[in-house]
Amino acid sequence: MAIVTMNFESEFLKSNHWISVILPDKPRDFDDAELVWDYLFSGTRRDENGNIVHEEPLEPRKGDAFAIALRAGCDKAYVNNKLVHMSGPAIKRQKLKYHGLNGGSIVRGEYLCVPVSFVADVFGGKLEQTDGGLAAVLTLPDGRTLQFARGSIGCVVNNTVRSMLCDAVYANGELHVPIRWICQSLFHHFASTCEDVLYITDHYAVLSKNMAHLIRDEILV
Repeated sequence: MAIVTMNFESEFLKSNHWISVILPDKPRDFDDAELVWDYLFSGTRRDENGNIVHEEPLEPRKGDAFAIALRAGCDKAYVNNKLVHMSGPAIKRQKLKYHGLNGGSIVRGEYLCVPVSFVADVFGGKLEQTDGGLAAVLTLPDGRTLQFARGSIGCVVNNTVRSMLCDAVYANGELHVPIRWICQSLFHHFASTCEDVLYITDHYAVLSKNMAHLIRDEILV
């Protein structure tokens, strides 16, 4: 069975005998109904022996050209329609706010941090780690340099300090950084999260609960 997708809102599963569509957990509009109709019926017919024949539909079945899917606690990632391994699992980092001297804390945000080596691999950058892995300099192919340090929420981009979504974390022998901030701030990508699953792509897309469960339970296991 092969998984074919336009984006991670709807998923199309195909075998030699059937095509199935997994829809999001929210109402759909006419555009989505048209897309599903095209995927199910255009380019699909039976031959003289009654076998199902799949030909090219009006809308080509293809996945996102650029896509990253991550799950908290998993050392695998789904990058550009391929399953890859990271040097360590993605870490869910909570950004806290404290009230008063003896006040409790409030979670202001939750973000996935990944090994900085994974970021370098995804974007084809050159990585230099210093201080035993507590600091790192990532040079992107376009010449931009990113400097990270353990416990710092600041990222030095071309000698200018930028505030990330959360601080960099040192774990499993390597610095972990919030990849959502890198993709959104430096590459203008779109990011969506649902139940500890993060999906990043280069166009507008909203990760639904059904798709998050599919990624969590069937792909990043």
